[in-house]
Amino acid sequence: MLESDLKTRWTVAELLTTDFPETRWIIPGKIPVGLSILGGRPKLGKSWLMLQISYAVGKGGKIFNEDIEAGKVLYLALEDSARRLKSRIQSMSIPLDCNIDFALRWTPFQGKGIDLLAADIEANAYSLVVVDTLTRATPGVDQAKAEVIGPIISRLHDLAGLHNNAIILVDHTRKPSTFAADPVDDIISSTAKTGAADTIFALYREQGKPGAVLKGRGRDIEEIDMRLSWDRDTFTWQFKGNSFDIEITEHRANILAALDETGKAQASTIAKIVKQDLSNTSKRLTDLVNAGLVSLENIEGHKYYAKYI
Repeated sequence: MLESDLKTRWTVAELLTTDFPETRWIIPGKIPVGLSILGGRPKLGKSWLMLQISYAVGKGGKIFNEDIEAGKVLYLALEDSARRLKSRIQSMSIPLDCNIDFALRWTPFQGKGIDLLAADIEANAYSLVVVDTLTRATPGVDQAKAEVIGPIISRLHDLAGLHNNAIILVDHTRKPSTFAADPVDDIISSTAKTGAADTIFALYREQGKPGAVLKGRGRDIEEIDMRLSWDRDTFTWQFKGNSFDIEITEHRANILAALDETGKAQASTIAKIVKQDLSNTSKRLTDLVNAGLVSLENIEGHKYYAKYI
């Protein structure tokens, strides 16, 4: 830990004249050092994702189009057997020299487990620690009780800060509701967990669509909303793009398809065909006109759009 991290009182002048180091990243722009939580429904692929990230760190390489700095990884695979881990490692073609240490059992965190984890990190200089899952690491703990789970999460947060590494807790999310998915709100049980963590992620399966969406919010990252697809050949999650950009592309494609059918139409007609609101449809039509993909014609004071042939 740096001297500036130990200082707890600052003046404005001290803050403005102190040179703080750049944020250290496990995945640039996505997972910083500190305490993170990854949530998701059971059997969704969280453990595969964490093994994939551990592989990228333990070997050094790329993930989600980002270059990864090599480092040592401790993976607490508390729901796995050695046989299952071997099968997954072989499926992902993880090489012999990949720097990941696996532990299948660990002393409960509410006991001396965090002390043992601190000693292990100190001895081996782990860049990344994965706890899969938080529930297995805290057997018998009522995570809905902030006074019980809160001190555990706070100690893990302090431990990550002390060693300037990343600790990622794999957790569960509640059942989907009618509200928009939110990684902070969807982590089950106490807000003491999400309140103490630096970054919260959640993996969601889109109903009726292949792949998944990874959403993230945190103190040091911009909001993340990534589309992922499952590669059955490599047993890895592949980055397909940011959801917002993909949705814009999909909406534009639907508009162009509607113009293929109608030949020429007003914005209100196109909006009904593609089932988008008129305001967004008009904006996308303007973008398509500016891009030279759609023509605009005024007929008797009304605007008509047509796809360029």
